[in-house]
Amino acid sequence: MGFVNEAIIKTGLAKAMEQAGAILVTDPNGEILFVNPMFTDLTGYTVDEVVGQSTRIFQSGKQPQALYDDLWRTIRSGQIWQGEIINRRKDGTLYNEAMRIAPVMDEHGKISSYVAIKRDITAQKVAEDAQAVLASIVESSQDAILATKLDGTVISWNRGAELLHGFSSDEIIGKNIAAIVPPGHLKGFEECLQVIRRGFSISPFDAVTLRKDGSLIDVSTCISPIWNSSGEVVGSSGIFRDIGPRLRSEQKLQESEECFRGVFEFAPFGICACKLDGEFTLVNPALCNMLGYPEPQLMAMTWMDLIHPDDISFFAGLTEHLQQAPDRCLELEQRCIYKNGSIIWVRLKISLVHDGNGNPLYFVIHVDDITERKRFVMALAESETRFRRLFEENQSVMLLVDPADGVIVNANRAASAFYGYARDQMIGMTIYQFNILPREEIFLQLERALREKRNCFNFRNRLASGEVRDVEIYATPIDIDGRSLLFSTIFDVT
Repeated sequence: MGFVNEAIIKTGLAKAMEQAGAILVTDPNGEILFVNPMFTDLTGYTVDEVVGQSTRIFQSGKQPQALYDDLWRTIRSGQIWQGEIINRRKDGTLYNEAMRIAPVMDEHGKISSYVAIKRDITAQKVAEDAQAVLASIVESSQDAILATKLDGTVISWNRGAELLHGFSSDEIIGKNIAAIVPPGHLKGFEECLQVIRRGFSISPFDAVTLRKDGSLIDVSTCISPIWNSSGEVVGSSGIFRDIGPRLRSEQKLQESEECFRGVFEFAPFGICACKLDGEFTLVNPALCNMLGYPEPQLMAMTWMDLIHPDDISFFAGLTEHLQQAPDRCLELEQRCIYKNGSIIWVRLKISLVHDGNGNPLYFVIHVDDITERKRFVMALAESETRFRRLFEENQSVMLLVDPADGVIVNANRAASAFYGYARDQMIGMTIYQFNILPREEIFLQLERALREKRNCFNFRNRLASGEVRDVEIYATPIDIDGRSLLFSTIFDVT
């Protein structure tokens, strides 16, 4: 009966060793004595291939020698060693195993063998590494990432959350999420938790949270449920991103656009933007009034429709002209056609706007109505033309003199005939060269005439022939070509 029981025990023990995991038995020197079938499944080695071999055949080279030294030192002292090792299978692939090695004593208390139980933890290590990577990503994220229980108790708080809200993880974990919710927003956050409890995620939305110092933060946040292995919602995770700089930037942009719109709409001069083919994309009220068209009608036209036919050829190559212009801006005067068909003169300042690659996009044109000024200039030019004609053809002796130094600027034909000098000779001479009196006395007479408000002077002039004549000079100040001159009419009173 005892023999039967012993056999049963041995049989059960053998089956247990086959099923307990990968088991390896060595002698005191590490030579393999026994492996079970699960060891073959783990390593790929059969019993015949490993029995009699050293355990060194499994070493991967990935472990420091100090680990093996500690392992042998521990088991040779009669103690159990357990730990994790990277070993190599028969096919050369590496795997992680958790191993426990126990010494077996003989009847004399000496170590007769070692029994190692091995367990493949490669998948576990991969999962742990993935979890560690995920945790590292969460911890290093610039966004605030946190997790709460379903009652709002904070259970996770990353570095981004510390920087954004000012609470350290030690200060906030275990407290309610209400610590970062402004008083007026508590109801909204409770409604979010209700959605999470039902297992729904909340898409990103803009919200306001609270810093430790009491200041408010504009954030974009999304909240998702946390599920356990049984498929139950056990908490929530939230990602909070500071959008304050973005909102301030958008506000500045909006203010800038409103300012531009105000300048555009109320500018006292015309402004428009048009495509490279001249089609309008923007026109302001001043330009509409200047040309006589309501905005919808003007927007349906092109710049070419408004240009006088004699001026349109310049605009055919406008892009090329602007590419060559300094600062890519041109100033020019041209004629435009008013709605009723009349002609108006305008001064244009044209700029070419480019994209980021330097390609031309559209023209920006500033338009000033210079019709009245142009009419005045043209009238003045006509007046000066008439004056010059009268000056040249008049039978009286006439000179144009610079009052600053008495230099003759122009002389008519009658003056050339009277004084006996060619006109080219007279221009550049001074009136003092004709007078008998010394220059100082001439100045005294001029000053006396000015005091008495007279524009008539009596002098004695010497002609080119040497003959002396008494003359009476009438001088009137005038402006010609922007220059102040004396228009002098001379009569012979000898």
